[in-house]
Amino acid sequence: MKENLFSKSEGFKSEYSCAVVRVGNLQPVEGSDFLAKTLVFGTQIVVRNDQVKEGDIMLYAANETQLCHEFLSANNLYEISCRENNANAAEVDAIMSEYEPVRVKADKLRAQARSIKSSIDSFNKKAKKYEKDADKLEAKIAKMVEGSEEFEKASIQLKEKRQMADEALSKAMSKLSRYTELKNEVETLVNSGKHIVDEAKKHCGFFNKYGRVRCITLKNTPSFGFHYSPTELNKYDDSITVEDVLEYVGNEFDTVNGKLFVKAYVPPMPKETVRREKTNRAQKKVAQFDRIVDGEFFFHYDTEQLQKSIFLFKPDDVVDISVKLHGTSVIIGKLRVREPLKLPLVKRIFNKFVDITRLLKSLRVPEYMEVYGPVYSSRKVIKNRYINEGVGDGYYKSDIYSEWGDIIYPYLDEGVTVYGEIIGYVTGTDRPIQKTYDYGCKPGESKLMVYRVTLCDKTELDVDDVLDWTYELIERMKEAGDANYNRIHPINLVYQGTLGDLYPNIDTNSHWHENVLDALKNDKLRFGMEADEPLCTEHKVPREGICVRKHGDKVRECFKLKTVAFALGEAIRMDEGDVDMEMAVGYGEEGDGDEN
Repeated sequence: MKENLFSKSEGFKSEYSCAVVRVGNLQPVEGSDFLAKTLVFGTQIVVRNDQVKEGDIMLYAANETQLCHEFLSANNLYEISCRENNANAAEVDAIMSEYEPVRVKADKLRAQARSIKSSIDSFNKKAKKYEKDADKLEAKIAKMVEGSEEFEKASIQLKEKRQMADEALSKAMSKLSRYTELKNEVETLVNSGKHIVDEAKKHCGFFNKYGRVRCITLKNTPSFGFHYSPTELNKYDDSITVEDVLEYVGNEFDTVNGKLFVKAYVPPMPKETVRREKTNRAQKKVAQFDRIVDGEFFFHYDTEQLQKSIFLFKPDDVVDISVKLHGTSVIIGKLRVREPLKLPLVKRIFNKFVDITRLLKSLRVPEYMEVYGPVYSSRKVIKNRYINEGVGDGYYKSDIYSEWGDIIYPYLDEGVTVYGEIIGYVTGTDRPIQKTYDYGCKPGESKLMVYRVTLCDKTELDVDDVLDWTYELIERMKEAGDANYNRIHPINLVYQGTLGDLYPNIDTNSHWHENVLDALKNDKLRFGMEADEPLCTEHKVPREGICVRKHGDKVRECFKLKTVAFALGEAIRMDEGDVDMEMAVGYGEEGDGDEN
C-alpha cells in the first residue's frame, strides 16, 4: 500500500469527506435508458450505467463538499460560465468565439428591453398611485353634501386623477408591444447560436466556481454526492495509479498525498458577517481560556450521518430515536471556573518576577480561586464575556445563547452541563432562528429543547433520563414562579427499543442494514419522515429528520438521518446564499456552529 496516499487532516469530518468505494447494485432510473441509481454509505447517487458498472472501484465525494480547484481544472469539470478555470479553456474559447457576435447583439437587445421595461414599470407605478389617490378621494366625496362647493371641487380633482391614471396606463401599454418584440428577437437570436453553446458545454463540467458538490434531481430521482474514477484522480496527480487506489477501498479521506483535497462547502458570506464572527474551533480551543478549569467544559461532539454508520447497529441493540429540530445549539453549564483575586501590587510584581525568571515557582502567589460559575456557549464559541471577552453578538446580532443561559443557570446543580436546541425566533424580532421554521413560536419568542445532559462526574444521561430531567426542570421553574417554563420544549422521544422489534419483518440474514436504513428513511407513520413538520404553523416545511442513539452505550454518539425533502430544500437555500448557523458558523473559515 502506498503510504499516506489518502489520509485525514486534523480537522477531518466524515460528513464532509471523500471515500474509495466499490459500486454496489445498480437499479435503473425510471424514464431513462442510461441512468441508474445506487447507494454509497446508504446515500443514493445517480450514475450513468454506460460508464459505471457494479463492482467498479470509484471515489465518492459527499454531498455539500467542496473539491479542490486543481482536480476540477485537470478534469475540465467547471461549468461553461467559469470555463476559464478548466485545463481546456483555450479549446472551449475557440468554439465559443463563433457565438461571440450572437452574444454581443443579444446583450444590446437585452439592454434596450431592460430600458423599456423600466419605463413600463414606472408608468404602471404612477397609474396605481393615481388610482389609489382617486379611490381615497372618492371615499371622501361619498361623505360630502352633493352640490356643495367642496363636493364640486373634489369631483373635479377625482376626474383629473382618473384621467392621469388612464394616461399613465396607456403609455405603459404603448411600450409593451416593443418590449415583447425585443424579447422575441433575443430568444430567436440565442436559439440560432444554441448549437454552438451546446457543443462547448460537451467539453465542460457542471461544477460552479466554488467546486461545490450538491444534490441534484435527475428524472425525478434525487442524487446526493459525486462519483469520480481513479483515472480522473490520476489526471490531478499522475503519481497515483489505479492499483494504488485499490488498496484503499472502504477508506474515508480529505487529504491526498499530503494536500487538502476536499472540505465542507460554505456559501460566500458578507464580509461584515465574517468579520464579526471569530471562531474557536473544537475542544482544543478551550485551553486558551484561563478562567475555565481543565476537564470541566466540553463542546458538543459532531453528530455523524446514520447512513455512514448504520453498520454499527445490530438487530438487538436498544436505540433511542428522537425528532431532530432545526434551530441553533446552546450549551449551558454550572461548572468550576477560576475567579480572579485582587492581589496587592507587591504580590503582582513578585508573580511577574517568577514568570520571567522561572525561579521560586513554589512560592508563586495564587491569582485565582475555583468557584462554580456559569459557562454559556454556542456549538463552538464560549459566549459569556467574563470568560471570552472578545466574543460578539454573533450570527443573530443578538446573544440568544446567554439569554437562555441566564434563564436555565439558576436551576442547574453544580457540575451539570445542558446541551439544547434553541428554536423559534430571535428575541424581540420577527427573524426566525432558521428560516421558515417557527415551531409554533410567536415572532420575538423562542423555545429550548434539551437533548443532552452531563452530570458533575461527566456521566451522560440517556435520552429517556434527559426527558425526565426536562420535566423536573419545568416543575422547578413553575414552583419558582418562572413563566419561562412554558418555553421549555421536551425532547420528542418517538421510539425506544430494538431495531429488530421496530421492523420485525426485515430479514436479519440478508442486507439487514441497508433495508433497516431504507425503512427508517421512509417511516412517515412513526417518525414523520418525508412529511411536513407539524410543529411549524406559519409555513409548510419538511421535517428535518431524526436522531438515533444507542441506549446505554459507553461511547456517547448520536447519528442523524435527514429527510430528502429537507436536504433538497437546504440545497436550494444554499444556492440562494441563505446560510444557516450550522454551516456559516460551524464549518466556515470563521465563526461558531450549530448542530444537534
